[in-house]
Amino acid sequence: MFCTQLVEISSAFQDAASSSTTKSGRKSCSITSTLSKESSETLALYRNQCYLRRKKTLAVLQPIHCGPNTKKEQVIPGILDGMWTTLINTATTDCMKRYIESSPTCIKKIMLKLVKEEVKKYEHSKETQVRSLRVLYNGGFIASRKYTKIRNGGDVGRKGAKSKKTVQFMNGCPFPKYLPYKALMSFVRSIEIGELLDVEDLAKELSLETAHGMYRPLSTLLLRLADHYLLLHSKDPWLNWFNGETNVFHVAVRADDVTFGRDDTATGTIHYTFNSAIVSYTCYEKCRRSAICI
Repeated sequence: MFCTQLVEISSAFQDAASSSTTKSGRKSCSITSTLSKESSETLALYRNQCYLRRKKTLAVLQPIHCGPNTKKEQVIPGILDGMWTTLINTATTDCMKRYIESSPTCIKKIMLKLVKEEVKKYEHSKETQVRSLRVLYNGGFIASRKYTKIRNGGDVGRKGAKSKKTVQFMNGCPFPKYLPYKALMSFVRSIEIGELLDVEDLAKELSLETAHGMYRPLSTLLLRLADHYLLLHSKDPWLNWFNGETNVFHVAVRADDVTFGRDDTATGTIHYTFNSAIVSYTCYEKCRRSAICI
């Protein structure tokens, strides 16, 4: 099939060349076009010879790819579309690679622009949100200043004793960054974490000492956690059921470490009232931030 296409294309070019010779009376070229060793954008010929061959190529291809009523501004795009489809469907992958990698225009302008666009898309993707959350909660919730330092310093290298430069995997294109802290926290706040209630309202209802903050009812929290674990288990079995009781969860809650952190952390203060755990936070914001890692 491929050989047949080459024969057809070769015959078409021979017909076009003979027709051009008949009309103009000029002889065909005696030197085969060969790429320059320095760049695939020029031929190993003199500059004026390269220009004349490009001009003749366009003239020969115009009647093939452009109709008699084609507007003047549509002639060149029509010829280029025909040349491109011929090239991409005729040349091998290795041949195309050789053309592209030795073309400064392709590497420094076209490829760089495409890669930058893909990097920007990746920086606003779900994958980047997950990567950023992993950094934010690595070893416990970290402060905004530390997160920003990690975000800005992870792809910075030394260029001498004092100066710094951004590490790039391609000239003019740095590594994808994590989400900015504000954008990440906006994403965290948008996550549905279930029902949140005011600790002050519950304290008044139970005639207890007032505490500022929010809490999540333990029963609804456990149900959400159970659904989450079952979903993960269905994709990749990892749960070991106690006494062989499938889909039965045994829950233990204590005041230190599991699951809210040690007693010296922001989520470590826990009070018990009528078998319900009330997590006391200093503010509503800390509650939302901490709830994601439960």
